[in-house]
Amino acid sequence: MKESMTENGALHTLESQASPHLGAAKAVELLQGRSVLAMVRALIGGPLPFTGLLRASGARSATTLHRRLDQMQGCGVVVRRGLLYALSDYGLRLRPLLDALEEFQRQHPAIDPARLLLALQRRYCMPIMRCLIPGELGFNDLMRAVQTPSATTLSRRLSELEALGLVLRAVQSSMPPRTTYRHSAVGTAFNTVIGHIVLWGEGLPPGLIAAVLDHEARAASRVVTPD
Repeated sequence: MKESMTENGALHTLESQASPHLGAAKAVELLQGRSVLAMVRALIGGPLPFTGLLRASGARSATTLHRRLDQMQGCGVVVRRGLLYALSDYGLRLRPLLDALEEFQRQHPAIDPARLLLALQRRYCMPIMRCLIPGELGFNDLMRAVQTPSATTLSRRLSELEALGLVLRAVQSSMPPRTTYRHSAVGTAFNTVIGHIVLWGEGLPPGLIAAVLDHEARAASRVVTPD
């Protein structure tokens, strides 16, 4: 996938669920998890023991933190060194994302970035955000650009993005009336965060991609059997 950045740092080529490039899709999936971004922020300052990471990340419970650490170690983002947990070399590359995220949260303190990432995993949501980067588009133009299977699907996704505050809708008083969509201020700002996530995911080494798939396969195969 060719990468290109807009002036505000957002990618013109945001990852969609239909993309064959696994790294960026897995990056979004990993980082939207509860407490993950807080854990990365805590570890960017240096290794921490489990209890220290539990306090610094604000994880809901020790069980939640254990689960997230297992996931992040399986993805090659976190490594364990004795009693300490630390970001791997690959995990340390998340610093530009944290800077962008800090700026986003400074501008929009009431918005939970993890909630936006979770919503953007829905099919066609990220392609819609990509297509709106140059400016506003009408519904039919957007449908051709995104190539959704139906007008109903596009309308549903646009409503979801509008409800999240990422997209603005305007009805022009022409004959016939024309509806246009564009990024809101929140959408433009968060697009920068997504751009950094995708760039980070695009750099996932092939060996780590294989490790992620293997880790997920093993996790999916775990079956609790009765005693």
